[in-house]
Amino acid sequence: STFTLVEIQSVRSQMLLSNLVNTLEQVKGGIDAKLFLYQNPLSQWEESTVYRFDDFLESLKVMSTSAVSGKKFYIGEDVTNGHVYGLVNIAAFLAQSMKETIKYDACDENSWDLVGGKYPLSNACGQLGQSYQDYHCSEEEKHMECPVDPNMSITAVTHAKWYGAPAPLFCGPKTDEQPHSGFWDHSYSCNKGWANPPETCDVYEGQKAGKFDQSRPYANTAGRTDVEGCCWWGRGVIQTSGICNFGKLNYYLGARAAQEGRNSKYPSIDFCKDPEVICSSSEYKELKWIAGMFYWMESVQPYNEGGWKYADELAKFVEGGMEGTSFIDAVSGIVNRGCHNPPCGTGAVDGTFERSQNFKKVLETFSSYASLPKPEIVFKPSFTLFAPETLYPSSSPSSVDRSPVLEHIGIASPAQDPVSDTQTKDTYYCNEHRSLPSDSKAVDIVYQYEVVLSHFMDLPDTLFEVKKEVMASVTESLGCTGAPMRRSLRDAVHDSTLIGIQGGIDKVDSDVELCSMASFSGCIPIVGHLIGHFGSSASDADIQKAKDQILYTIQQGMLQGRYNSDQIRWIAFRTNDANSSSLKKVYVIPHDNASGSIWVPFASTLICSLIIAIAIVSVLIFKEMKKDQVMPPPQSVDEKLQNLEEHSSDESSDDSLQSEEIFCPEDVAEMQESQDLDIPVPRRTYLQCDADDLVPK
Repeated sequence: STFTLVEIQSVRSQMLLSNLVNTLEQVKGGIDAKLFLYQNPLSQWEESTVYRFDDFLESLKVMSTSAVSGKKFYIGEDVTNGHVYGLVNIAAFLAQSMKETIKYDACDENSWDLVGGKYPLSNACGQLGQSYQDYHCSEEEKHMECPVDPNMSITAVTHAKWYGAPAPLFCGPKTDEQPHSGFWDHSYSCNKGWANPPETCDVYEGQKAGKFDQSRPYANTAGRTDVEGCCWWGRGVIQTSGICNFGKLNYYLGARAAQEGRNSKYPSIDFCKDPEVICSSSEYKELKWIAGMFYWMESVQPYNEGGWKYADELAKFVEGGMEGTSFIDAVSGIVNRGCHNPPCGTGAVDGTFERSQNFKKVLETFSSYASLPKPEIVFKPSFTLFAPETLYPSSSPSSVDRSPVLEHIGIASPAQDPVSDTQTKDTYYCNEHRSLPSDSKAVDIVYQYEVVLSHFMDLPDTLFEVKKEVMASVTESLGCTGAPMRRSLRDAVHDSTLIGIQGGIDKVDSDVELCSMASFSGCIPIVGHLIGHFGSSASDADIQKAKDQILYTIQQGMLQGRYNSDQIRWIAFRTNDANSSSLKKVYVIPHDNASGSIWVPFASTLICSLIIAIAIVSVLIFKEMKKDQVMPPPQSVDEKLQNLEEHSSDESSDDSLQSEEIFCPEDVAEMQESQDLDIPVPRRTYLQCDADDLVPK
């Protein structure tokens, strides 16, 4: 009777927080060693250098006790046995964080939106058509916004680490010397120690390739060709961005709160004047977590749309024995797409399975020390199902301040390394409809291959040309067309198999450390994607058979050289996917021309056998002819070099040769490959690059 209700709730919250902290301290080692991991450029998992347990715990203490806009991070204060509810809320938050940034060891947003094969420097202003400095608060909260200072200059402290990855994002005013922003050329070879003068990769630590090109304006997706006032890119564990969000942090937790007489946890930090402090502060390392928790409190915990309320669904999940993935899948939709039941106008969720797997992993780690029931989470099949009409995101910003992504389907994840932003949006129909049925299933069909490009070829453009040829061969073999067909696949098999195909994006396969053709200089492993649309009643077996047919067609196309071009020196199909059934078990989908498709592998094998036989006979005949020839005595190395010098002298005295313009190759190392070195010395041609060096042409 001597305590007010507010005081009782405060004491209860403090006791609950103490219990949570004690539980989390017990699993500290498991959290750092099993949960907070990132994947290095060699595809190996290591403990994150950016996100650590101590910083996370400090942020939890702050955000569960300090109200921001009247909200706190939920730890179960309002229910009996509340620590369980609090731990599940924490697990959902960490599951998303592990997918969004921890696995990439990134605090700052990476430059990932590829435009015309280049990374615009104005990606700092916003990616995928967004403009972060135009993300305003509602009218009621507009007074909290950060002002946009055109003179602000900031450079990010983290960036992607793959081969040729763009430099950290930066912002700054336009000047007379630099009135525009250019692009990052990720394909440029910057390690040229043999050049005169030598050239090194020195834009950032660990750089292997790439360079800035400020020679001309280069627009991002939204059309920006400068970085003035563009300092509001995503930061922190769930990428807080925009002048509204940074303004709210400053209004409730930063310098502005202190200046206006309100309690402030960080009175010396002005999030509006230095938003990069979230990633750069060595004194307050918890800020990168606080930014993410602030988003969670603002957008996830209060979510209540379409009859789905976060607080109620969390309680149902706990009280239902922690079974199923419906709760975490809905949370993933809110975080990644702005709704609990995507697609919702912005596309499918990026990494639904990975997020639910993270959730299970976190709960299992917690349950080893807390009174949590063992989670019984049954995962979905490995292929992703989603409505086809939302394969591609809208250009308008989401209501949630997140960078929308579609992994494998058109748009790469912000912290990944997309190779091409060009997509084959045309749909090839295998039935009588001009549009895909709303109840159809869209499945990501993944295949792997390796390419060796000709010198100085542009990788994104080359892969786009390969994808066009792949689409042509696959649709031809399946009898699909860009126009509707009256007699169709759907007529033959009803709604149980493939009804349409779209092209996805191909990109460098970061999960493959070395090519199987590792002896080839410049070999690049690629992961490719097609989107197959299936009827509503298609079974897993139907889908797998169709996928096998498509993969077989692609494999045969590469074996037959159908995708070769002047840009590609070598292309090969990889068959190391243990999860797919054998490609030898080919399933020919019935259609009007199905009878002809059965003969394609047979005819190809017959033709290849004849070519091989002819080649063997030709070699034998050539050897017999060589026996009748008198071979010159072998030359010593000195004699070879003497002949070479005489040959070079003769060429240099030839007026016709002197009149030709001779260019030295830009990359000598690339020219000296094993297959070139097998050529006898006297038969080589050389370029004289300077007074002393002769370089193979």
